[in-house]
Amino acid sequence: MEFRKLASGNTVFLTFSKSQRKTAAIIFMIMFYIAGRIGAAANYSGFIELIWISILFCGFIALLFHRPWQLNFLIKSFLIIVTGFMIEVAGVKSGLIFGEYQYGEILGAKIFGIPVVIGYSWLIITYIASCLLCFCRWPILINAVLVATAVTIFDMALEPFAIENKMWIWQQKKCTCTELYFLVYHFFYL
Repeated sequence: MEFRKLASGNTVFLTFSKSQRKTAAIIFMIMFYIAGRIGAAANYSGFIELIWISILFCGFIALLFHRPWQLNFLIKSFLIIVTGFMIEVAGVKSGLIFGEYQYGEILGAKIFGIPVVIGYSWLIITYIASCLLCFCRWPILINAVLVATAVTIFDMALEPFAIENKMWIWQQKKCTCTELYFLVYHFFYL
């Protein structure tokens, strides 16, 4: 941490180094997670109803440290958000893509029956999986398979919680479309 005087004269400005900002973000995210777990464990419904805000916030924190911000990244991000949202619309309306399901009220405001936050969720989950696997220097196709696998595993782990808290509701007991889900994420990574 350091103090700097601004060009205006007497004003003192507090700044943090990049590593200090990352450490603070990690500590804050851990505290945020612990507070959510305590609230959920206490069956306080207010915490569950804030999941959509948590998604926005956690995604913001993840993207806060993205470098470099280039037009190519912004275009791909926009395409993932819009395409992910449209795939969800098609899936809910037709029942053909992921199976027959609908979204509950927990994920916030909806357009065409799909929570607005869903496209952003697709971006953040794919982005985080890509970041976790960015050390791999394999061909892009192999990296795409690894990212798609990581995202599918995350989705499968999330499914029981999401169903229990009515984030989405399946018409059948279990989604039978994991392979298609894998392919959709594979497409996004390419």
